[in-house]
Amino acid sequence: MRQIGYLRMGLLLFGIVGGLVLRGQAAGIDRLVEADSLERIATGFRFTEGPVWHPDGYLLFTDIAANTIYKWTPDGTVEVFRTPSGHSNGLTFDREGRLIACEHSNRQVSRTELNGTVVSLVGEYNGSRFNSPNDAVVKSDGSIYFTDPPFGLDAELGVPGTQELPFQGVYRLSPDGETLELLERGISRPNGLAFSPDEKVLYVANSMDSNVYAFDVQPNGLLANRRVFAHISGWPDGMKVDMRGNLYVTTNTSLVRVYDSEGTQLGNIVTPESTRNCAFGGDDNRTLFITAGRSVYRVQMKVQAFPDFNGDGIVDSADMCVMVDHWHADYPLCDIAPTPFGDGIVDVQDLILLSEYLFQDVNDPTLMAHWALDEAEGDIAQNSVGDNFGFVIGSPVWQPVGGQVEGALQLDGIDDVISAGPALNPADGPFSVLAWIRGGAAGQTVISEPGGANWLSTDPLEGYLMTELTSPGRSATPPLLSETTITDGQWHRIGFVWDGSNRTLYVDGVAVAQDMQDSLESSSNGLYIGTDKNMQPGTYFSGLIDDVRIYNRAVKP
Repeated sequence: MRQIGYLRMGLLLFGIVGGLVLRGQAAGIDRLVEADSLERIATGFRFTEGPVWHPDGYLLFTDIAANTIYKWTPDGTVEVFRTPSGHSNGLTFDREGRLIACEHSNRQVSRTELNGTVVSLVGEYNGSRFNSPNDAVVKSDGSIYFTDPPFGLDAELGVPGTQELPFQGVYRLSPDGETLELLERGISRPNGLAFSPDEKVLYVANSMDSNVYAFDVQPNGLLANRRVFAHISGWPDGMKVDMRGNLYVTTNTSLVRVYDSEGTQLGNIVTPESTRNCAFGGDDNRTLFITAGRSVYRVQMKVQAFPDFNGDGIVDSADMCVMVDHWHADYPLCDIAPTPFGDGIVDVQDLILLSEYLFQDVNDPTLMAHWALDEAEGDIAQNSVGDNFGFVIGSPVWQPVGGQVEGALQLDGIDDVISAGPALNPADGPFSVLAWIRGGAAGQTVISEPGGANWLSTDPLEGYLMTELTSPGRSATPPLLSETTITDGQWHRIGFVWDGSNRTLYVDGVAVAQDMQDSLESSSNGLYIGTDKNMQPGTYFSGLIDDVRIYNRAVKP
């Protein structure tokens, strides 16, 4: 009882002085961290690690010693996500939203399929079992980089075992899961790892010599030019990078140490317990979650992990509009340059830095399908987040540089169409469908469901954006019709968003029609891009279609 009392007293005192600790750090840290915002959100565990945020609005984290992965939601609920977990340590998501876990006791890197099945991706190198995979990060091409120290070969954090490999490695697993490459074997205790925003540098923590190393990432994914990036007072553990290139390093002390991209320490984030890992998340991606000791904390940030200001999964003109809306204002979200802090005003420097990210995808697990339509030739429209490729029918013309986001596909309005498999069931929960279009005519359809509903189409009189997605059976409501013409020959980003209670049509980021809708008709049919549900003459789209996206959440275009 006395120990519990001391712990509570310590936390109370920390709540009083925590803000003072933040303000007393190196000049400039206040440009990154909201003062007095550190909060303990869960406690009572044994050894917290591996935080990762899911865009559906929840945090996963591991309790290694308890052999369990937990799920935390913003209402404060904590529930078991999976147990046993193989004494999982680091967690991340791949490009398709599948959970990647580093499992100590199973000595493997696993993947949880979308149906909940857990499969082993890799468990050995050259016939010898791994030590105990520790942390992982997924590159934008889908390759998985992970570390393999021996920390899990004991009863506290795994199961007692014999080390079979004579080294502790840093590895890369190819996007198809077929090729495993040993990238580095000269780090004595490789631990956390993180990519720079442009993925040209990989940071790797060494918990033995207290160094964070930086490597240049080669075009083939291999590493070169190992160098000491920073020497840490303590043992560096899990790490994350924000959009400005600042590196957040957890340690075996009560500090998260923050460094700019040149290795200069900017300051510290102080917690009551020893920090072990961290992750950006929250609705606006401006919350830093920290696993420390027996608890999980969060702190509000003034910077994101990626300049996706409106959270729609891509950095594009909509984010530029957010920046312009705050032009010449002191608005930390958009004050992203010069690094590492910004300069207190949104101006041309911020716009230049934002432009370097334009049309880059965010690694968003809720993105269920993405047909970029950037091909130069052929009859296949690639899907960047899975194997649900589109089959190009008719004789549409690829326009490799003629789109709004790189290339686009020109359809003739007669018989050109893309046919693809189902991306999701509209009845399963909130979802969004977005596309760029230019051209078209009244009565034509952009996206439809064979034999079902026209998801995004135009009314036959004025060319207004509309949707037929509605509730099932006799309670079905009429189609949702806007009063906004999209067939004027200009580029428009159109979208349908259902949040579980309302259906909304968007044109160029503006809601143009909305009504209440608490359910949608169930369907497992495929999709047509460029014609209506029955492929009727007159409904084929005549114009350019670009960058079609489907999410299993409500996004704000």
